[in-house]
Amino acid sequence: MAEANAMPDRPKVCAVISDGPVDCARKAILQAGSEGARLVELRMDHISRKPQDAAELVGFCHENGISCIVTYRDKAEGGLFEGSGSEKAELFRAAIEAGADYVDAEIRHEEAISAVLALARKKGCKLIASWHDFSGAQPPMETMIPVLHRQGMFADIGKIAFYLDSRTAVDWLLSQAKSYGLPLIVSPMGEGATLELRAYCVRQGSPFAYGYVGRPAAPGMPSFSELKRELDPH
Repeated sequence: MAEANAMPDRPKVCAVISDGPVDCARKAILQAGSEGARLVELRMDHISRKPQDAAELVGFCHENGISCIVTYRDKAEGGLFEGSGSEKAELFRAAIEAGADYVDAEIRHEEAISAVLALARKKGCKLIASWHDFSGAQPPMETMIPVLHRQGMFADIGKIAFYLDSRTAVDWLLSQAKSYGLPLIVSPMGEGATLELRAYCVRQGSPFAYGYVGRPAAPGMPSFSELKRELDPH
């Protein structure tokens, strides 16, 4: 796909920061930077629910030359956040006002995405609409079509994370997303989600892959350094 070579200098791996509280997150951000990360995901559902803490960490990332995604991942999709969509929207507003480069909201919270859409556009913050399936089996292809459609309506970038162990679904998803004009993060999970398969997603056009710094944010997630070596072996 053309997108795979369109931005040769873009970050290929996003370093996931889930160490809390804030002091520990700062240390993990510095570690990520020392390992070469230029983009981190702040998993605020693990770190802190205080809007001022997200704002502080966004500023800390930028002071160290690192872009950031702010995420409050729902418990139903593998995180710790159990609040309402309206509460999530308020937290996103604070993060966007603080200068977050991206916010990631589950597509199930369309109301939260809609509520912050105008502010995000004004501030230059990109919206990631995500869907995580932890059922342990690859969802049927036909169930992904409406998800991609909804993501394309609301988001700058889509994200689908599910169990898979082959390139076929990756190629199909990226092809479908391209038809919607939607950059799509494909994030394999499960035992079959090898480093090679995760790297394949990026090489085929997925904006980036996720690797942890500090402690893993999800079972089976590789480290940032492992993924970086896989994508840039030299």
